[in-house]
Amino acid sequence: MNRRPNIHGQLIAVNVQAAPHNGSNSEESKMSKRLTLKRLKREEEKSKVGNPDRKVQKKKIWNNFTQPGVIGRLNSLFLHESMSDVVFTVKTAQESENMPAHSVILSMASDVFFKNFMDEKFNKNRGDDGRQHITITDIEPKIFRRLLYFIYTDKIKLNPESAFQMIDAAKKYNVHGLIRRCLNQFIVGLNARKYDPTYVFGILNMASCHHFEDLHDQALSAIEWHEEMIEHEDFFILDKDVFQKVVQNLWKFTSNPQRIFTRMIDFAHHKLAEANKSTDIWDVREYLKDTVSSLDVCKFNSKKDRLFMADSGILNDGKAMELRYGLNA
Repeated sequence: MNRRPNIHGQLIAVNVQAAPHNGSNSEESKMSKRLTLKRLKREEEKSKVGNPDRKVQKKKIWNNFTQPGVIGRLNSLFLHESMSDVVFTVKTAQESENMPAHSVILSMASDVFFKNFMDEKFNKNRGDDGRQHITITDIEPKIFRRLLYFIYTDKIKLNPESAFQMIDAAKKYNVHGLIRRCLNQFIVGLNARKYDPTYVFGILNMASCHHFEDLHDQALSAIEWHEEMIEHEDFFILDKDVFQKVVQNLWKFTSNPQRIFTRMIDFAHHKLAEANKSTDIWDVREYLKDTVSSLDVCKFNSKKDRLFMADSGILNDGKAMELRYGLNA
């Protein structure tokens, strides 16, 4: 063995000789150290990534942008004061929160944000810090924070329930990627809970409001196959125009018109009472006028069904007489 006359040479010589005796253990040790270093590095990087609940980074300093790639650098800017040119004050009656942001990043994700930032009235609302100050009062702070988080990171944790919380904000600001992810969760939820009236009626209302036609039709189909859903108390959460579509769709296939007529009357009573309006039969008839006029009540030949509908009080006199006349024809 050759030794060099310095301490480094001695260490090298010793290592070279020792390697054959502990080759396996040495390699395992090196591998373990490498894995440990990688794990520590991942944890360090992860700790720097923005998350929906992180605090606003107030120091306007260079933050090194150590995250790899464009997404990593955007992660570092989430809720960071550095180079922010807009501040959102998001408040409800219960809470208020200021959130710094960067207009160029938001504008790339949303044409609504882009138009807002180009609007002169927003440009006039500049504070002493030179930044635009925008107040949001129709979205909860935690929801708006998650919206910003998605725009900066392209990440969000959603399930069929939490998607309901996010969809209004996603639609308001026309954030297409978030809208698609919410829709995917709604489809997953509807497939899993197509026998759950509460969920199906909720989906139907939301899909009608936001014009998600395919999802709307899927929810209608679920009710069509399970007409008994309309007996559930959550039938009353439907908006009036959605209720009308449900009735019209069920009427095409039902073999139990009495059930549908009964629930129509119940629905009208509930909605009128909810609005502190009269619930006498004339008001109920007026409330249901458009819905009833769209139904072919004469297609049923059962004497029992015809008499029930004729005596329900919600048909106009001419239609009621037509039903009774058909019994004697």
